[in-house]
Amino acid sequence: MSPSRKEKTPRPLRLTTRRRRHPVLKGFAILAVLALVGGLGVAVVLRSGVISSTRKDTPESVTDDFLEAWEKGDWTAMRALAADPPPEMVPTLQAMMKDLDVGDASFRRGAAVPASPGRDVEFRARLDLRGLGRFSYTGSLHLVPHGDGWAVAWTPAAAHPKLTAGHRFAVKRKFAARAAILGARGVPLNQDAPAVTIGLHPERITDLAAVVKAFDEQLQVRPAETARLLAQPWVRPDTFVPIVTVARSRYEEVKPVIYPLPGVEFQESTQRGSGSPGLQAHVVGTTGPVTAEQLQELGAPYREGDTVGRRGLEEAFERRLAGSPSWSVTVVDAAGRNPVVLSSTPGAPPRDVTTTIDPTVQAAAEKVFAGVEAKAAVVALRASTGEVLAVASTPRDEPFNRALGGRYPPGSTFKVVTAAALLRDGTRAGQRVPCPSRVTIGGARFHNFEDTAHGTITFAEAFTRSCNTAFARLADGLPDGALDSEARRFGFGAKPALGLAAAGGRFPRPEDRAERAAAALGQGRVTASPLVMAGVAGAVASGTWHPPVLVTEPRPGGAGAGRPQELDPGVVSTLQGFMLSVVASPDGTGRAAAVPGPVPVAGKTGTAEFGTGRPPPTHAWFIGYRGDVAFAVVVEGGGVGGEVAAPLAARFLTALGT
Repeated sequence: MSPSRKEKTPRPLRLTTRRRRHPVLKGFAILAVLALVGGLGVAVVLRSGVISSTRKDTPESVTDDFLEAWEKGDWTAMRALAADPPPEMVPTLQAMMKDLDVGDASFRRGAAVPASPGRDVEFRARLDLRGLGRFSYTGSLHLVPHGDGWAVAWTPAAAHPKLTAGHRFAVKRKFAARAAILGARGVPLNQDAPAVTIGLHPERITDLAAVVKAFDEQLQVRPAETARLLAQPWVRPDTFVPIVTVARSRYEEVKPVIYPLPGVEFQESTQRGSGSPGLQAHVVGTTGPVTAEQLQELGAPYREGDTVGRRGLEEAFERRLAGSPSWSVTVVDAAGRNPVVLSSTPGAPPRDVTTTIDPTVQAAAEKVFAGVEAKAAVVALRASTGEVLAVASTPRDEPFNRALGGRYPPGSTFKVVTAAALLRDGTRAGQRVPCPSRVTIGGARFHNFEDTAHGTITFAEAFTRSCNTAFARLADGLPDGALDSEARRFGFGAKPALGLAAAGGRFPRPEDRAERAAAALGQGRVTASPLVMAGVAGAVASGTWHPPVLVTEPRPGGAGAGRPQELDPGVVSTLQGFMLSVVASPDGTGRAAAVPGPVPVAGKTGTAEFGTGRPPPTHAWFIGYRGDVAFAVVVEGGGVGGEVAAPLAARFLTALGT
């Protein structure tokens, strides 16, 4: 029986066999016939020459009642229908239903055939084993004359023809080796490394306190966890109880302490992992023993002790990667040995999960944060398709994936979207615009970084220098809804369908002039993840916004994921020039992102205010592209985008090479 489930009395099912007639009515009918015959002065003479009545029961009717009681788990009724039932009859039947973890049971009686002494009545059993499937077999009950009727002559073979005294049922189940998570070009992103499963053999433990202490100190398995695992309902004295699986190297470290302890046993195993620590932490995930929460969520066919995906794609695609277990029903001796296979059922094969992750790009992304202690993230996409090439989030030991799930004000990186709306509305790249240090719009004051003023400059220069006041004033003249529509063209409002949790971009409709000016600067209520902003850069690079794609097989579904949005070619061409100037121009805020090579770097910096400090803290952003690779870098509370995030972008591009 699954250790995670309580024993359940099988639900009664209707039998299609004929039931015996009610004994009172049957006796009444016989008396009525005798009275009628006696009244007429006629005697009923049987072949034996004596007057008699038939037995109260038939082998068939007794079998029907016995099988019906079995369906209901009515052990008292079953004993009453057996001839001198032995003490082990009910425990044997109860153990059968428990060991097989029977949910529903149904039985169909067959024909009765003569057998000395009595009758053999065949039956067909259908037992639904929880979380596995149906176990069907043909059995036989031997009926003997008993009193004035018939009764079942009980032996273990009445439960199953292969069951004998001193034996019991056992279910063996096994998952096949997990399928792989593949990256671009079919490169495996995870791999199985040699490991050792350390467990306990309860009946061989001589000093439990010493074992518990060693597990606590050497393996960080707390005493309460060891006690819980040993107390699982399925554990028997002769059972190997897995406690923890560790890498082979770790086992060698703790072996001198735990190996000599009686009752501690070891099994060769494998441990799932990824060659890329960052990828393993936040995308691929790991595997480990199923938790109570996972067990409740996954349900059948999982049981305590199973290995399942923990975090990332390993968890998200658990059933695909694991398949379903093969299983067999066996009869074993009291020690659980010498199995006799009664039934064998193959499981569903595991299937690979294919992603767009490029190991080369991923390696470059992980080098970005070497020596960086801040909370930060980087995402890289293929601009022409939206395929996610790399995802890195730090710290690695935190489960939160900032690259996909972080929600930050995008700050001036959003000026890419605002500039697109302004260009679509007729603003020209060479149009002269004032860039004072401060400006008031709708009663709200807006200022440039460090209150710098640049006089009257072109719109292109305002983008290159990231002039907040110029953008706020220009956005104040946009038609209602223009900025909202442009944000949607760049993927805001779409819900990423990656196969992993991911945050989309939010652009709530501005309620007044002040809020629209703030939104134009990527502030106010506007938020986006690095994934979203990498998509904004990719849209400029390719001329089309593409929904981000991480898993290609199976392709995750998701309402609201969005469709590709082709941008105005003239707008795209101008934006490309703007973003190249941010990095290449002496006045550009993203000069620190420049790297040598034949393909230039284009980008946009962002210094996004958050919180309530005076001045408020800022996130450091840089988004950009080189060739067909678009990317976004964010450093939480990092300060100035051009000074903090842009150099990290250069580190990424340098590691990636040309």
